[in-house]
Amino acid sequence: MTELPLIKSEGHFIITLGGENYIIDTGSPVSCSFYGQNEVEIGDRRFDVHPLPLENVGDKISELVHMPIAGLIGLDIMDGLGCIEISEEEGYVGFGGETDIGFGDYSFPF
Repeated sequence: MTELPLIKSEGHFIITLGGENYIIDTGSPVSCSFYGQNEVEIGDRRFDVHPLPLENVGDKISELVHMPIAGLIGLDIMDGLGCIEISEEEGYVGFGGETDIGFGDYSFPF
């Protein structure tokens, strides 16, 4: 399992990939970029992110969470990794591997 530090701002779970902040969005079917990134790397895997064709959406979301946000990590990447486990208490997001339902605050097996 790849574990990344968790940032929580304004009720949103955020991780940093390649120096850029991404919101974990379990309601989004696809992962997207606000500023032109074509891919993200999680652990040893690379995933495509799609440009979001809405003007200024990155700026508006960044204002909402009070930090710069480069895009969203959606269900397509989560599904490709097998699971996501979020632990607010421990301060991490885990991707891939096996998950023990109930161990983290939120666990989503795919």
